[in-house]
Order: sequence, then C-alpha cells, then structure tokens
Amino acid sequence: MHLSPLARLRVPAMAGWLLLGAALAWPASAKDGEVAPFTAGPVPKSTAGAAIDTALVLAVDVSQSVDQRRYQLQMEGIARALEDSEVHAAIASAPTRSILFALIGWADFPRLLVPWTIINSPDEARRTAQRIRELPPETGEFTCLAKLMKTLSDRLLPDMPVTSRRVILDVSGDGPDNCSPPDTLSSEHERLVGLGITINANPIIVPGENDVDVLAGAYRSPGYGLNSTPLATGNQRVPIDQWYDRHVRGGPGAFTLPAHGYEDFARAIKRKFVMEISALVSAPTPPP
Repeated sequence: MHLSPLARLRVPAMAGWLLLGAALAWPASAKDGEVAPFTAGPVPKSTAGAAIDTALVLAVDVSQSVDQRRYQLQMEGIARALEDSEVHAAIASAPTRSILFALIGWADFPRLLVPWTIINSPDEARRTAQRIRELPPETGEFTCLAKLMKTLSDRLLPDMPVTSRRVILDVSGDGPDNCSPPDTLSSEHERLVGLGITINANPIIVPGENDVDVLAGAYRSPGYGLNSTPLATGNQRVPIDQWYDRHVRGGPGAFTLPAHGYEDFARAIKRKFVMEISALVSAPTPPP
C-alpha cells in the first residue's frame, strides 16, 4: 500500500486515539505571525498501529464576512452531510469502512472545533453531526489562509492519531487571504502539497460581494498595508471561485467545487464528501 509522506509519519506512542483528546486553541492575544501553544487534554487508551483510508479535515471560514446566520448555515450543512445516507454508503464502501474527521474554524487564527474523530458507523456520524450543531459561535476578523496552512503543517497533521492512505483538506470561504504576502501563501501551500495532502477548494460565491472582483477594496489586516495580494495573472482581478482555484486547490486529484451562496453550502459539502470518500476525483461541473 502506497502511503503519502504525511501518512508515513511515525504514530507517536501515545497516539492512535479514537478521539484525539486535545483542544487546539490559538488565543486572540497571539502575536501576528505566531502560532500560540496548544494544550492537550486527557489522552484515551492507545490503539497504536491502526490505519485508515481517508483523513478528512474541514476548514470553514469564520471571518468578519461570516455573520451568525452564515456560520449556522455552514455548520448545519456539514451536520446534514454527515447524516446523509449517501455519505454513509461512501464510508461503508471504503476498505476500512471508516474515515478520520476533524473540523477547524479559521479567521485571524485557526481553532480546532472538532478534534480528530474516527467515524466508522452511521451512529458515529450522527453523533458527530450533533456535536457540530452544539458548537458555540465562532468569529474572527480577517481571512488568514497562510496561517491556517502553516498551523495544519506544524500542528494538526503531525498529530494524526492513525496513519492514512489519503489526507484531504477542504477549505471553504468567501474571500482571499488578507493577512500574508503572496510569497508566504505560496510557500505554505507548497509545503502542504509536498506532504502529499490533497487540498480541495470550496469557495462560497455571494452575488454582489465576491462574484466579480474579490480584491477591490479588500479589507486587510493591520500590518498588511498596501502589500500586493495574489492575483490570477498580472493585475487581473478575479471572482472568488477563480481565486480559490488558483491559490487554494492543490495536490493529487484536487478539485474546486463552489457553493452558490451560503444557502447552497449544504449541497456542495455533501457532494464533496461523497466524491472525496469514494475517491471520485474528476472535476465537478457546477450546477446552472
């Protein structure tokens, strides 16, 4: 069985957990460009030596543009996907009949909302869905994509509790990175892809906000100033789906599947789950 560089990482002696008993928290007081330390909770019994087919990380936008309604639409969409019979069938079709799942909210800093969890039955999928529905509101100000990618490389992915044949990162959002120079975003993206990660893009297209020009008047974090923002080519300005396709999507079999508004997020995320878990990696055709 061929394993990606990340999947071949040594599983720590205290890892192999069915639930990673850790809560990653990057407090608002962390200095710009730094990743604040995290604290680990109680460690369940080890099941070292376990392996799985797909590790699926969802990273959802909780920045200033995401109000309470939009946040709930994202959380409800993920919960409904985990309760869907097609998703259950996809999980059951895998050789190990299970997936490894984690959920991150990202804005100024990433925050782990649901730690690594093995989903190996419809009941476990429904329990995870209910856990997501009960999450307290998350919010932030800026869209710091490079910081998200750095944290994944440095913190979350090395702490995977089991080995995995495939590691898939789903990134959803409605705006470009407004925290980092283009070179920083590019290098963090390349580092993730170099680990063998597949990054699938889930841009959320909001008519009148990001469907024509995501850069005009872009809201930028303090310190970003007038630094350039990564564009498609030259000075061309692009809609959010094209920006995500060029700067987020990457790795083996990666694809971009837009949500046409937050109301469409549930449809898009369910379709992504089925495609990813079933390894149907051909580029999807967006609905009319």
